Amino acid sequence: MDGWMENWRYFKQKWLNYAVITNLANQSRQYQVALLLHVLGDQALKIYNGFSFASTDDNRTVAEILAKFHQFVVGEINEIYEHYVFTARCTSA
Repeated sequence: MDGWMENWRYFKQKWLNYAVITNLANQSRQYQVALLLHVLGDQALKIYNGFSFASTDDNRTVAEILAKFHQFVVGEINEIYEHYVFTARCTSA
């Protein structure tokens, strides 16, 4: 799953830069969402179609979709386990 997280970070960084370059904020919400879903690609679109949202399709935002993908890729972080892994690395070095 680490590859997924790295790919997600790169995609999100590139998307945010693309949104600035194209002045996407001046487009309608519907246009922004359609463009994001288009550039995500087929595999991610299949994953998106499996998500459940509180909002309707017409009211969905790019931020909502990005948050769902972030949650899907990164998931919940177990802070105790992460602290253990960090400490184990420090003490074994």
